[in-house]
Amino acid sequence: MESSPRWNGLLDPAGAGGDNLKEIVGVGPVIETRLRSLGITTFGQLAQMGDTDVVRLVAALDGFGERIIPDDWIGQAQDLQARHYGGVY
Repeated sequence: MESSPRWNGLLDPAGAGGDNLKEIVGVGPVIETRLRSLGITTFGQLAQMGDTDVVRLVAALDGFGERIIPDDWIGQAQDLQARHYGGVY
């Protein structure tokens, strides 16, 4: 049995709607909606993903995740997290 992705489907704990994921190059309104439906609402959630999480996310986005690695969504999320929150996850 495979374990759950690290993000574990948790929504933004503050309930404030999370971050504007469209700040990540390659993430538009459709992909942002899909990410939110998977419980990914913050830069911090993306910033903490490892290789296994990325593979699972690509599969979960069902054709919309092919840009995750070439566009470096994880690296961009880490930069945005640092810029907006001082790097604190």
